[in-house]
Amino acid sequence: MSKIDKLDFAILDALLNEFDATAKLKAVTRKTITTQIDINKKTLYTRLRKLMKLGYIINGIVEDREHTYYIIEPGIEVLEEAMTK
Repeated sequence: MSKIDKLDFAILDALLNEFDATAKLKAVTRKTITTQIDINKKTLYTRLRKLMKLGYIINGIVEDREHTYYIIEPGIEVLEEAMTK
């Protein structure tokens, strides 16, 4: 399993705490995520794919032909565990 770093945790944190993106209808676009995290589009895309492969986030409903993303329970758990240690 790939290790996640501070940037990955920042993405998970933004999805959960900044956007409350915890369900398909609450999912946010990459453009929305970049309003909270200073990251270029290619890097963000790579990180989102990694977090999806790890089972921490999944795609929501397409918005204006753009994919959306939201955090799921394993992502919430790994984020909470990291915040308490």
